Amino acid sequence: MNRVSELKERASHGWTVRSASLENIDELVDLEERCFSVPWSRKSFEAELVGNDFSQILMIPHPEDGQESKVIGYICAWIIFEEIRFLNLAVHPEFRRHGLAKTLIHEVLRRGSDAGCCRGMLEVRAANTAARNLYETFHFQAYATRKSYYTNPTEDAILMTLEPLVPLDNKRREERGNSVGSQTTIHTIS
Repeated sequence: MNRVSELKERASHGWTVRSASLENIDELVDLEERCFSVPWSRKSFEAELVGNDFSQILMIPHPEDGQESKVIGYICAWIIFEEIRFLNLAVHPEFRRHGLAKTLIHEVLRRGSDAGCCRGMLEVRAANTAARNLYETFHFQAYATRKSYYTNPTEDAILMTLEPLVPLDNKRREERGNSVGSQTTIHTIS
């Protein structure tokens, strides 16, 4: 078993989620640059961390002792009155498909629910089927597209919503049935 597999196995029972701070900015920027063709800048992270009262950046630190400052996953969301706006989600390539993204989304939904939010909103690249499938497991539904919203490469955005906002545990997810992905109709906004 290689070192990354060993760390994933040790951490698979549960990931630690904590709020990011300015101390984590270098790691956040590094992860962002690994994951996106048009990454957020350092100034963008600074603005979210200290200049926006609605913003929450939650992170998952590396599970190995002594690596707590190394960020292997993060999510940025705004909790604004009755709504959660999901802005960005990134997981280090070596740690994908091990529940980090689900853990981060679930924590944002929990915090939003605790704050009285009743819906969640996001947009995702049309070709990013893995992300779309992930959001659909939380019962987000596609409702519109934004033509040529993303650059590098130019691509449409799929707008998705979750309403009512219910942070689903596994039991309630099973009770509600299958993902709505196959039932979704996407309308184009001109």
